Formats: sequence, structure tokens, C-alpha cells
Amino acid sequence: MKKSRGIAFLIIYFSIFLFLIGRLAQIQLFNAEKFSKHNINLLEQSVRQRTEELLLNDGRGKILDKSGDVLVDTTKPVLYMFPEFKNLKQAERNKLYEIIPELNEYVVQNEISKHTVPFYFPLNLELTEDQVEKVRNLNYSSIIPLYKQVRNENRFAQHLLGIVRKNTQVVASRYKDEEENNLKPSLTNGQGGIQGAFDEFLKSDEESKLLFHVDRQGNPLFGSMLKYTGNSNPYYPLSVKTTIDSKLQTMAEIIMDKHKLNYGALVLVDIEDNSISAMVSRPTFDEKNPYLSEKNFLNQAVIPQKVGSVFKIVTLAAAYEYNLIKDTDVFNCNTRIDGRPETDRPLGMLNINQSFSRSCNNTFAILAKKLIELNENYFEDTLKALGGYDKIGWNNQVFHNANFAQIPNEGATKVWGQDKREKKVPLAIAQTAIGQNNVKISPFAVANIMSTIARGGDSYSVKLVDKILYKNGTDFFDFKKQGLYDDKLSGNTLIRLQNNLREVVTDPKGTGKLFSGLPYEVAGKTGTAQVESSLDDKEVETLNKWFAGYFPFKNPKYALVVVQLNTENQNISKANAVYIDVVKAIYDLENKSN
Repeated sequence: MKKSRGIAFLIIYFSIFLFLIGRLAQIQLFNAEKFSKHNINLLEQSVRQRTEELLLNDGRGKILDKSGDVLVDTTKPVLYMFPEFKNLKQAERNKLYEIIPELNEYVVQNEISKHTVPFYFPLNLELTEDQVEKVRNLNYSSIIPLYKQVRNENRFAQHLLGIVRKNTQVVASRYKDEEENNLKPSLTNGQGGIQGAFDEFLKSDEESKLLFHVDRQGNPLFGSMLKYTGNSNPYYPLSVKTTIDSKLQTMAEIIMDKHKLNYGALVLVDIEDNSISAMVSRPTFDEKNPYLSEKNFLNQAVIPQKVGSVFKIVTLAAAYEYNLIKDTDVFNCNTRIDGRPETDRPLGMLNINQSFSRSCNNTFAILAKKLIELNENYFEDTLKALGGYDKIGWNNQVFHNANFAQIPNEGATKVWGQDKREKKVPLAIAQTAIGQNNVKISPFAVANIMSTIARGGDSYSVKLVDKILYKNGTDFFDFKKQGLYDDKLSGNTLIRLQNNLREVVTDPKGTGKLFSGLPYEVAGKTGTAQVESSLDDKEVETLNKWFAGYFPFKNPKYALVVVQLNTENQNISKANAVYIDVVKAIYDLENKSN
């Protein structure tokens, strides 16, 4: 009986042993890569449990300024230190301190005491290429010099550059026709600004990582166990080279904040190649929660705004083209556009030059009514010739995309409302002529109008990006200069417009006389537009305050537009203060460089 129980026990024991051996064979030999109904790769999971990953670079392409410097993120040499460094002999530690004088025993031990796992030494530690090489030659396993992607502390041009987010659903939807539908969870996509518009070229295919194995206690295994993974392709990722001048962009941002212009925009255009040198939009947004406020995320520089008297340029240009003005003509500027007496700002009897420089509304109401009888589309036709009609950002075919736009979410110029009968209503015509009624133009488009006038009438689309570059720096795509419309104002009209814009500043009673003492001679036009706004849950009337112009007058280089939006202050224009300081700052920068 005892013998039978013993045999039974051995059989059961041996059966269990065979089952475990079989199960182990199934796991390690037969189903290691597709275990259970969930098809789990046990080999991969085993390695993953013993492997730590250190992200060095997200693999996304770079955005560069006009000089080739990185605008968003850069790559810096940093030290990656393991707590085990404290176990080195003092003489060995001293070798590191000799290479990097900023380090000493107190600094290092203080930093190590804060960590129980490997860590980056503070990123404000600036290493040179020579120091990196010398630290690497020490061959210490507990401290590794790495090149890590680091976000620039001076984060600017938020709306212009856009943001990057991890969103595989968006990426999969955007590139559903490509093989890259099989995406990694870490793949990022650009949203807004250049990041969004050029996402197809900047998108990341593979991150760069440092991999190292750990033992079962979680301690790192060094030496040959270190492994770098990443994109070794010499051509990708691509980079986007913008036309932005980093110095001018930084300067513009500082001045906007100095004057607390918290709601508005600034656009600075290089007249020669019609490209954006700087663009600022306020308010800024919280990059951790960019969509917390939709208003903050919008780029006010490319959104059509109420423009006010800046729009008088259009009627003045058309009046010259149609020869409606004689030298002897004077206009009653004691009368409002509706025929009632002007009590707030009576200006007397003025000629056309004075009417423009002192911004008489009635003069342009009278001219507009005459012009629309000759050509009911004169507003639109003149805007085309001035380079301010519809959308004016660079837009053309780029590879498979027939309508690639460099400026995302750019709004089109608006002249009339939905009711086309407005063109037959005298008061509506008069209001439109002075930039009220339904007129809306973006600061971006106004800057192009100024650039077109300053350049002598040739209108071009405005570029924000000059080239797309391969990783090795060679050209992938070159954005050529692109004309807007064939329409062009006559030379006589343009000369007269230029002189009128200058008189706004030089006329002792001109609305732009504040700009007369600047180091560069400025030509331009003021504008104040009434806007219905919602403030504190109630409808109030606010103002958009503009100054749009170009400089130097005799040899134009920059077109600059600044607008303060929705201000309740009737008397003070922060736009004027910003404009003055920007002109002075550019003068100082250019004279220092010369």
C-alpha cells in the first residue's frame, strides 16, 4: 500500500515536472514572440524590463532663422551622471574637476544627494566641444557626455512658430495615405504657425535615445551595455529656414512687453525681398495649455481687423489714378461724412495733401462717392494693385500640394458685407472709404501695402520661409519670389502717395507728427477704428489704434505696422510708442553693425 502511494506520488510529481518543463519550453522556445491570446512578445518584454531609455532628441526637423540659427530647440552637450560617481576614488573625481572648472566636490556631491537614479547635470552648465572630448576620454562609466535636445529659454514668436504635441490620432489622420500610418505612440505633430504649416516636412520618424541595461536590483550595467538608437540618415529630418531676423524679433517682443501692448500685433517686412523679419502677436498663450483660451492662441497679425483711416490710402490712390483731384481743390472738413457739422474735430477747408495728413474724413467720403460711380469695384481693384487684397502670404504648389500656404489661418481682406447693395448706399460708401463699416484688413496685409508703395508699385506675396533644407544643409526646396497681381499703379500715383505718407509725419498738424524726430525718416498713416467689443460680459465701444508705414523714406528698407486692439483709452496709443522705439532700436542695431 505504501509502495503504491509512493509510486502515485512520483507519477504526480513527475507529471507536474513535465508540465512545467513543457510550459517553460512553450514560453521560451515556441511562443516566446506570441504568448497568450494577446500575442505578447515575451522576449521584447523581458529586454524592456531590463532596459532604461534616455530621450536625447525627438527627431523632429529644426526651424531656423535667416542666419541658420535654431529658433525653437537646440542641441547642447550635457553631462549625464549616475549616483555611482560618488564611489570613484578622489583622484579620479579630481580629473573631472580639472576638465570642468565649474565643478568641484561640493557641487557634485550636493547634486548627487538629490537623486537616487541617473540624472542630467543642470543644463546651465555650458560645455565646450573640447571638454566633451576630454570627459569622454576619461572613460568613466558613471558620467557620460551627451548631446541633448534642449528647449531655448528665450522662447519667442509663439504664434509664428506654433507648437508641437504628441497626438498619434492627428498624425495618423493627416498622413493616412502614407505607410507611416503604422506610427509609434511618441510621434509628434505640429499645430499652428510654422510647426503646423510645415509639419509634413518637419515630422519626426524616429527619436534618438540612449539605451542601457540594468540588473535585477535596477542598477545600471555599463560599458558595452550602452547603446544609441536614432536616425542615421544624412538627409533627414529636414529643416525649415525662415526669413526671421532673431535680433529684430527679440527686440520687437521686448518693446511690445515694455509698453504693455497686451492685445495687438506687430509686423516688420523686409521691403527688398518682401519677407517677414519679425512678427509679434499679443496676448501670448500658455504653452502647457495652449487651447485654454482660443483668443490667446490666435495670431492677431494675420487676422483681419478694423483698420480705420489707414484705409484712406486706397481711396487716395484711386483718386490719383482716375485724375479726380486738381491742385486747386479744397474740401470742407468742418462737415461729417453724413452731412452734419463736425463738432468734435473741425479742421476747416483743406486741400488733398492736408486732408490726408490731418485725416479729414469728409474729403475721402466725397472722393469715394465719385469713384464708385466710375467703377463700383474701385476698392477691390486698387487693393489688388497695392498688394492688400484677399490673402497675401506665399501660396503656390509645393510637390503634391497645389495650394501650399506658408502662413496658416491667414484671413482675407474684407471690404463689403454680405449685402452687395451697400455699394449703392452713399453713407455705406462713405464709411467704407474711411475704413469703417465692414472693412477689415490684417496687419500682415497692411504691411504689404506699405511695402508695395515703398518699393514703387510691384506687389509680391510675403514670404515667411525661404528654404527647406536637407539635414546636410543642401536645398530641398526653394521658395521663389511670387508676384501677386499684374495690376500696378502709375508712377505718378505712387510718387504722390509716397509724398503724402511722408507729409503725415512732417506736417506740423499731421496725425503722425510724433514720428518726425526719429533717426530714420518715416512715412506712414495713422488709423483709429471704432469696434464693438465684449468686455466683462457687456457690449462696449473700443478702439483699434494703428500706425502703418515704412522707413527710411528716401531709401526704404522696412515696412512696419503696429496695432493696439480693443483699447478703451481714447487719448494714448501704445502702438505709437512701440513704433517709435522699434525704429530707434533698428537704427541702433544697424549702426552698431556698421
